Amino acid sequence: MRWFHLVSALALMTLAAGCGGQTPTAPASATLKGLTITGVDAVLTGLSTLFTVTATFADGSSRSVTPTWRSSNPQVATVDSTGRVESRAHGTTILTASSEGQVVSKTVHVVNNFAGTWAGSFVVNACDAPPGDCAAKEVDTFSFPLYMEIAQTGTDQSDIKATLTIPSWFDGAHANISGRVSPDGRLNLAGTSELTSHGRTWATFTMAAWDTALTDGAMTGRWTQRLDNLQPPYAESMENELLTMKLSSNAAARMSAR
Repeated sequence: MRWFHLVSALALMTLAAGCGGQTPTAPASATLKGLTITGVDAVLTGLSTLFTVTATFADGSSRSVTPTWRSSNPQVATVDSTGRVESRAHGTTILTASSEGQVVSKTVHVVNNFAGTWAGSFVVNACDAPPGDCAAKEVDTFSFPLYMEIAQTGTDQSDIKATLTIPSWFDGAHANISGRVSPDGRLNLAGTSELTSHGRTWATFTMAAWDTALTDGAMTGRWTQRLDNLQPPYAESMENELLTMKLSSNAAARMSAR
């Protein structure tokens, strides 16, 4: 046993002598040079998305880090310790990430989410058409059903493509329309489509000045429309106002059955 301790001591002395009598130390960590946030520029209300941070060091290396996160406008969007952003309301917030004395920021836009299938009703506020046609619609008296299917895309989440359906008019009017979500969160749309029946085009339907706001999951607002009938030729213009317009899973089935 004494022999074992003697050998161990000699080994340690030899190691120390080979190191100049100094105990080895771990190399110093590379200096943090900067941070970069990776994530989308825009997110729709009601959805969440994850942001990450990469640290770059003075020696040229880089790696993911877990920083301290902050949202400048929690009413628009919140961010948790993992970098997950929960969008709440239309607007803009600045995400800030800090780590080891370095700070980086990124502006994120939260855009009102209009995507989905909507069902509602509207009334006619004004009508300019051949004699008797406006009276038949009982302006400001009856409401009419309306459906709309909306897709929302683009890097800024503001590009809109939609199909408008008025099943009770014109043999069923279906118009392809497009537009954008405005900076203040309103939906602006317009478009022109040919109306067909039994394989024959009989009119052109133009929807213009669709301007609706999103409040508590419902759309409110108004639009104008024009029907140019081919045979017999006449034009019909109307100004309409939404009574109700809400997301509906049943509206898709009604539209597909048109």
